[in-house]
Amino acid sequence: MDQQLSMVTLGVEDLATSRRFYSEGLGWTPLLDVDEVVFYQVGKGLALALFPLADLAADTGAPATPGTPFTLARNLGSPAEVGANVLKEPQRAAFGGCHAWFTDPDDPAE
Repeated sequence: MDQQLSMVTLGVEDLATSRRFYSEGLGWTPLLDVDEVVFYQVGKGLALALFPLADLAADTGAPATPGTPFTLARNLGSPAEVGANVLKEPQRAAFGGCHAWFTDPDDPAE
Protein backbone atom coordinates (compact mmCIF):
# COMPACT_ATOMS: atom_id res chain seq x y z
CA MET A 1 0.00 0.00 0.00
CA ASP A 2 1.39 3.36 -1.07
CA GLN A 3 0.83 5.74 1.87
CA GLN A 4 -0.18 9.08 0.41
CA LEU A 5 -2.55 11.92 1.01
CA SER A 6 -3.93 13.71 -2.04
CA MET A 7 -6.38 16.17 -0.55
CA VAL A 8 -7.45 17.65 2.74
CA THR A 9 -10.95 19.12 2.72
CA LEU A 10 -11.99 21.68 5.31
CA GLY A 11 -15.68 22.30 5.83
CA VAL A 12 -15.99 26.05 6.36
CA GLU A 13 -18.97 28.08 7.52
CA ASP A 14 -18.30 31.06 5.24
CA LEU A 15 -16.50 30.20 2.01
CA ALA A 16 -15.92 33.85 1.03
CA THR A 17 -14.25 34.63 4.37
CA SER A 18 -12.11 31.50 4.24
CA ARG A 19 -11.17 32.22 0.61
CA ARG A 20 -9.95 35.71 1.63
CA PHE A 21 -8.04 34.29 4.61
CA TYR A 22 -6.11 31.69 2.62
CA SER A 23 -5.66 33.80 -0.54
CA GLU A 24 -5.03 37.25 0.92
CA GLY A 25 -4.04 36.49 4.52
CA LEU A 26 -1.67 33.61 3.77
CA GLY A 27 -0.91 34.69 0.20
CA TRP A 28 -1.82 31.32 -1.34
CA THR A 29 -2.79 31.12 -5.02
CA PRO A 30 -5.85 29.00 -5.75
CA LEU A 31 -5.36 26.03 -8.05
CA LEU A 32 -9.08 26.16 -8.86
CA ASP A 33 -11.56 28.71 -7.52
CA VAL A 34 -15.23 28.31 -8.36
CA ASP A 35 -18.35 29.46 -6.55
CA GLU A 36 -18.82 26.30 -4.49
CA VAL A 37 -15.24 25.24 -3.66
CA VAL A 38 -11.65 26.51 -3.64
CA PHE A 39 -8.61 24.27 -4.15
CA TYR A 40 -5.03 25.19 -3.22
CA GLN A 41 -1.95 23.18 -4.20
CA VAL A 42 -0.13 22.86 -0.88
CA GLY A 43 2.64 20.49 -1.79
CA LYS A 44 3.68 18.05 -4.45
CA GLY A 45 0.57 16.02 -5.07
CA LEU A 46 -1.34 17.51 -2.13
CA ALA A 47 -4.30 19.87 -2.32
CA LEU A 48 -6.35 21.70 0.29
CA ALA A 49 -10.04 22.16 -0.52
CA LEU A 50 -12.31 24.68 1.19
CA PHE A 51 -15.91 23.51 0.93
CA PRO A 52 -19.03 24.96 2.59
CA LEU A 53 -19.65 23.05 5.82
CA ALA A 54 -23.35 22.42 5.13
CA ASP A 55 -22.56 21.10 1.65
CA LEU A 56 -19.79 18.87 3.00
CA ALA A 57 -22.15 17.50 5.64
CA ALA A 58 -24.80 16.81 3.00
CA ASP A 59 -22.21 15.16 0.73
CA THR A 60 -20.62 12.97 3.41
CA GLY A 61 -23.62 12.37 5.67
CA ALA A 62 -21.57 13.59 8.65
CA PRO A 63 -22.91 16.26 11.00
CA ALA A 64 -22.10 19.89 10.18
CA THR A 65 -19.92 20.62 13.19
CA PRO A 66 -17.74 23.74 12.94
CA GLY A 67 -14.44 23.91 14.78
CA THR A 68 -13.61 20.20 14.55
CA PRO A 69 -10.00 19.90 15.77
CA PHE A 70 -7.63 19.82 12.85
CA THR A 71 -4.10 21.02 12.24
CA LEU A 72 -2.11 21.90 9.16
CA ALA A 73 1.58 22.73 9.31
CA ARG A 74 3.68 25.15 7.30
CA ASN A 75 7.40 25.66 7.78
CA LEU A 76 8.53 29.29 7.77
CA GLY A 77 11.88 30.99 8.03
CA SER A 78 11.21 33.24 11.02
CA PRO A 79 8.62 34.16 13.68
CA ALA A 80 7.92 37.40 11.79
CA GLU A 81 6.42 35.36 8.91
CA VAL A 82 3.63 33.93 11.09
CA GLY A 83 0.34 35.80 10.72
CA ALA A 84 -3.37 35.37 11.39
CA ASN A 85 -4.98 34.90 14.81
CA VAL A 86 -2.04 33.52 16.77
CA LEU A 87 -2.99 31.10 19.55
CA LYS A 88 0.59 30.23 20.50
CA GLU A 89 3.32 32.75 19.81
CA PRO A 90 6.15 31.68 17.49
CA GLN A 91 9.00 29.98 19.32
CA ARG A 92 12.08 27.94 18.52
CA ALA A 93 11.34 24.25 18.13
CA ALA A 94 13.47 21.37 19.38
CA PHE A 95 13.31 19.86 15.89
CA GLY A 96 14.69 23.08 14.31
CA GLY A 97 13.06 26.26 13.06
CA CYS A 98 10.11 27.90 14.79
CA HIS A 99 6.53 26.89 15.33
CA ALA A 100 3.28 28.53 16.40
CA TRP A 101 -0.45 27.83 16.29
CA PHE A 102 -2.96 30.01 14.48
CA THR A 103 -6.62 29.71 13.59
CA ASP A 104 -8.58 30.10 10.40
CA PRO A 105 -11.79 32.19 10.25
CA ASP A 106 -14.06 29.34 11.40
CA ASP A 107 -12.25 28.71 14.67
CA PRO A 108 -14.47 29.59 17.65
CA ALA A 109 -11.41 30.82 19.58
CA GLU A 110 -11.25 33.94 17.40
